Amino acid sequence: MILERGGYSPLPIDPSQCATLPVERPVDLAIIDYNLGSFKAEDIAASLIERIAAPLIVLSDQQWLPATMEPFTTRFVRKGDPALLLSEIADALGTGR
Repeated sequence: MILERGGYSPLPIDPSQCATLPVERPVDLAIIDYNLGSFKAEDIAASLIERIAAPLIVLSDQQWLPATMEPFTTRFVRKGDPALLLSEIADALGTGR
């Protein structure tokens, strides 16, 4: 997986579980896909922002970030460029990896 190769320890969750994120493991950054099927990305993002005090990166195959996501989003990354994603993660975390 891209994140593990980049030295990160992801905590994958199903969108329906955002309200029950495990509190015993700190979350430094959230990454969500804008296309979440039957879930609205805006609702998931709002729930995450309430539960964690961490940056939020939104992935999408769209050319631009939908305006409805701007209040929640720290970074927007188009899918398909793993190196760019890892760079944006490092910037959002301030690690400069």
